[in-house]
Amino acid sequence: MKKLLLCVLLCIPTLLIFPANLSQTEEVDKLYQSDAFVCFLDAVYNARPKIEIGQCFTNLSEYLEKETHERNSANLVKSHAAMLLGKHFTVEEYCKDKNSALRNLQLSEEILSTITFTDPYLSALATSVMAETAGSYFLLDPTANIFSYGLDASKLITEALSIDPENTQALLLLANSHFHTPAILGGSARKATKILDGLKEKESSMYTFQLFSLYELRGLIAAKAKKSKDALGWYCKALTLYPENNYIQKLIDEL
Repeated sequence: MKKLLLCVLLCIPTLLIFPANLSQTEEVDKLYQSDAFVCFLDAVYNARPKIEIGQCFTNLSEYLEKETHERNSANLVKSHAAMLLGKHFTVEEYCKDKNSALRNLQLSEEILSTITFTDPYLSALATSVMAETAGSYFLLDPTANIFSYGLDASKLITEALSIDPENTQALLLLANSHFHTPAILGGSARKATKILDGLKEKESSMYTFQLFSLYELRGLIAAKAKKSKDALGWYCKALTLYPENNYIQKLIDEL
């Protein structure tokens, strides 16, 4: 009897520390760090063959369907993956395929339309995925889409930051927007750098794809300022995350 009581008492702290039901934020974090999502990212960012990337996306979709009971969390991660896949097919250095890009961006939009969050962090994250989806449509035809998807992306970034001003994904998108927007329209490498400097304390908690975006943008800013050595350093840091990334390799060749 004493042994049974001792066993129960020892288990109580564990039950308190590891609750049976994860919060939505914890669930999303778990899914972003899952082997299935990490393998998908490796395939996309390292520009694996199209059929391999497609299989990784299928594996991720099956994992999300089986391993989580919280549909909003699973759908957020799947919509993010679909957006990244669509964005991948808009870039010449990877494998430009307009039809595949449109199909996956539309899938991301469809999934996002089913999601609602009360948590500010997750709501801002979902809105950021919407913004990046709009930005990817813009990349397919910048001239035709600048006053539609280009403006939508900007508005959605602003909306995300109004929900959660400290949201890492939204801030990275804003920094990229400042850098890539022409100066005559308010773009500025200085503004982008200021945002990235403000994210330094968050770098240790960023996901790999967020760090990659940060290193890539730091490199682009340095290259624009004719600081080739600094740019190379940032690009090399990006390659430590995804060593076979074609876009970063191209940027290094252009230094």
